[in-house]
Amino acid sequence: MTKFSQQVVYIVRQIPKGQVVSYSQVAAYVGLPRAARQVGWTLRQAKVDLPWWRVINNSGRVSIKGNWQYDAQSQRQRLLKEKVQVKPDLSLDITKYRFVASQEQLRKWGLPSQYRQMIWAKFKSGY
Repeated sequence: MTKFSQQVVYIVRQIPKGQVVSYSQVAAYVGLPRAARQVGWTLRQAKVDLPWWRVINNSGRVSIKGNWQYDAQSQRQRLLKEKVQVKPDLSLDITKYRFVASQEQLRKWGLPSQYRQMIWAKFKSGY
């Protein structure tokens, strides 16, 4: 597993039950804010147990294309079990359910100080 993949897995495991993050948010937390597609690819390829269903697109929509094992409806069902209200059209209020890492978590993840401030403010504000 690459360092990037290891970091993605670590970050996704930090998302609390009943909350979500976007692919771009995971990429930002890894330190590569333009790597949202790679986050999706990593989650699809991961051979480890992790709560992949808590990662959605930034507009607040389940956007998984599906693979041999999971599809958008199975992701929706998993989120509903965690009390995340996902509408039949696969949308949800991302501002209500978004997990925002604390400054301390961002520091522990090894992100530089200025970058931590920038992404914390970005996700805290709901941009």
